[in-house]
Amino acid sequence: KECDVIIAMRYHVLLVAAALGIPIIPIKYSSKVECLVEQLGINELSIDLEDYDNIPFMLQKVQENYDEYRERILANVDRMKKRVEKMYQEVLDALREK
Repeated sequence: KECDVIIAMRYHVLLVAAALGIPIIPIKYSSKVECLVEQLGINELSIDLEDYDNIPFMLQKVQENYDEYRERILANVDRMKKRVEKMYQEVLDALREK
């Protein structure tokens, strides 16, 4: 493991970091990033694009509560994976019925 925290604004960087259990500080620039932040349950760690000067504060917050954020992110990633698997199965079942 090469890094402890990821600070990013791009959706897929945030998603991959979360899937790997790396706590993230999301910089919100689009609705899809805002949605991901909500699904991961880390609204309090996200910052608006124009508030980048809050990054040091957020970094300290993550470092002080590292295990709690990591566990929360991993639990929510697991929940998201299960929802996707269920949706995928429902689509396959619907296709097989036709």
